[in-house]
Amino acid sequence: MTQKLCQMENRNNRVARLISAEKKVVIGMVGKYAAIQDSYISVVESLKHACAAHGVKLILEWIHAEDFEDEYKHLAVKDKIDGLIIP
Repeated sequence: MTQKLCQMENRNNRVARLISAEKKVVIGMVGKYAAIQDSYISVVESLKHACAAHGVKLILEWIHAEDFEDEYKHLAVKDKIDGLIIP
């Protein structure tokens, strides 16, 4: 098999794992510019690739930094997510 065919096959396998994934992971993304999601595009793309590699569906919960400082909102978010990223 040529190198390009191997790369395409690997890519197709990752896409198939992502589409058929039954498990999901909910990640909270804290940011000052959470309303402008393109501000964190490199982080989001990295998460997507990691999830594809592990066959897990990614669900992002966007959290405004100001909301995260509020203790009550912080506690409410904590119960909904599996992980937290503060870029």
